[in-house]
Amino acid sequence: MSSARLVTLTLLAMFAFASNSLLCRLALKNTSIDAASFTTIRLLTGALILWLIVHMRRDTPAGSGNWGSALALFFYAAGFSMAYVSLPAATGALLLFGAVQATMIGFGVRAGERLQGMRLLGFTLAVGGLCGLLLPGVSAPPLVGSMLMLGAGGAWAVYSLRGKGGGDPVRVTAGNFLRAAPIAVLSSVVIEGGVDVDGPGFLYALASGGLASGIGYAIWYTAMPALKTTNAATVQLSVPMIAALGGVVFLGEAPTLRLILASAAILGGIALVILDKKSISVSARDAPASTPNATTASRHPSATVAPLIHFNLEFHASEIRSIEAAGDELTVYFSAASVQRTDGASITGDVTGYLNALEMRFGTAIWDGPLTDCLGRLTDGKLVAAGVPQARPALPCAHTNGVRVELQFANGVQLFITAASLACRFTGEPRFVEDFRC
Repeated sequence: MSSARLVTLTLLAMFAFASNSLLCRLALKNTSIDAASFTTIRLLTGALILWLIVHMRRDTPAGSGNWGSALALFFYAAGFSMAYVSLPAATGALLLFGAVQATMIGFGVRAGERLQGMRLLGFTLAVGGLCGLLLPGVSAPPLVGSMLMLGAGGAWAVYSLRGKGGGDPVRVTAGNFLRAAPIAVLSSVVIEGGVDVDGPGFLYALASGGLASGIGYAIWYTAMPALKTTNAATVQLSVPMIAALGGVVFLGEAPTLRLILASAAILGGIALVILDKKSISVSARDAPASTPNATTASRHPSATVAPLIHFNLEFHASEIRSIEAAGDELTVYFSAASVQRTDGASITGDVTGYLNALEMRFGTAIWDGPLTDCLGRLTDGKLVAAGVPQARPALPCAHTNGVRVELQFANGVQLFITAASLACRFTGEPRFVEDFRC
């Protein structure tokens, strides 16, 4: 992807995300539409647009969403709309962003990360900014609206974390929107007795669902793979600022000193968490203390990571160092495994990079292909476990009910493996890097 296209797509996505706040606030402030009806139309329209995008694409990647994620998506959208009945656009966007980041960082800490140094300072500063914004006073935002938006942020964080490794993000998002839409319709009937909407309100909700949500997410998922982890996370700091400027221009909202100071604390603190490149202390279960085989990827400085279920293997662009056969056991050693990682510093989707120290060990295996030539970059790969295709297998993982793996190498060689069992594990302390160079 060219730099100009990447910048354009990223800017469009950030404006789309900020536009959700502006469109919702405009609708609920200036029209007669109610929050439940806005949520229903937004989810229905988003589902339709994402469904059309998925069916217009030529590829057929895996992923369909699930009801648990759809429920989290509904709670986010409903809380978001109800909060904007009373909240200014800028305040709502800031609370949402802060709640999402705080929740995802909290999940990371629970999974084993220990915030230290600048990251701990940044997290403390961001939480302090949120508390300062909500303190009682003349310029304090409405408490009920604030709590609703914080809840919406927590729901979006849960939705993002649940989406890790679920398959193609556009297909997964489309499936979740399709499931969340009937929940929203039912809630409108129960809460409001039906959909209550006027013409302008309907158009605002339509734009929020179709443009800002449906097309906005599709654009973001197109740009994300080409962005580094820190860039993808840092650029999202612009969303509350864009919403604040839009609130001034389109809603006549004057920023208060409290909002400005809270914004500096929240966004500055989150930036410290995102940009601090020092090692993150993590629990290192499932990994031996030493790394017996030095790999290409390990020569690049990076943050030490734990082999938890934060990673999903992408065969494409991975590199194989060697393959060894011992009787009916076959072991594939990766010099760099291309992976998707769920990052607590990013609001949406997964980020891509590479891990070292990974091996795939096949038990009671038969294979077809010249092992001595099965080296270097992979252009494609497939894993089927117990008859079920695994689009992006979680790392580490184990399968004992039969597996089939197909590997396509850049040198034109193919390797087909059928085995009774498979164990994907780390042979040492894995390190995640965003770029891999031989």
